[in-house]
Amino acid sequence: MGISNDSHVVIYDAAQSIGAAARVLWTFRVFGHQGGLSILEGGLPAWIEAGYPTVSGVLGLVPGEEFPVEPKKYIANFNKHLVKSFQEVRENLSTPVSARKLIIDARPAGRFLGIDPEPRPGLSSGHMPGSISLPHSKLLASGNNKGFLRGKELAKALTDAGINLSEPAIHSCGSGVNASITWLGEILSRSEIKSGTWEELEDGLSVYDGSWTEWAGRVEDGAIIEK
Repeated sequence: MGISNDSHVVIYDAAQSIGAAARVLWTFRVFGHQGGLSILEGGLPAWIEAGYPTVSGVLGLVPGEEFPVEPKKYIANFNKHLVKSFQEVRENLSTPVSARKLIIDARPAGRFLGIDPEPRPGLSSGHMPGSISLPHSKLLASGNNKGFLRGKELAKALTDAGINLSEPAIHSCGSGVNASITWLGEILSRSEIKSGTWEELEDGLSVYDGSWTEWAGRVEDGAIIEK
């Protein structure tokens, strides 16, 4: 698709203010992307509402399309610090509380509390021991085509949930998508306090890739569910 290691990539969603765009950005970081990464807040709806043009088709992937691209070679370098596995999360929960990384759950509060059912059949709702609830929507501005909160509002949403921005944390959700929103929200709030590189701002922050779908499906492997 014409993306090289040093490309500045702008990511947007088709119908959500942030949504899967944050997951794509996190994935680029996991693959060691060295170029710039941005999210278009408001996504495609905001772009259209502002009166900017759109085109149809899959750009560069279909012969004869209007905007062909020159394929590039992309070399991925896995950044293991941004990803947590089931085993790593389970080991984290077995460490003393003083040394344990905070687990942040981005699902709606009802699912975290075990009151509302999970959308995936066969999975119990509830939460991991010691985790805290931070529905990803709490970090987004209200109204249509809005993006992240900013400044004191963003910091308050995080600290009200019990998050210390200077400490490490593991972000989780239902399937690893919305966890990327809270992960990115923490990075954005850190960047408003002090400047730094991606590596500096994301230090200690990670996403549990399997999230609740994996955790609730592996009770026989030692996953504990609390309600």
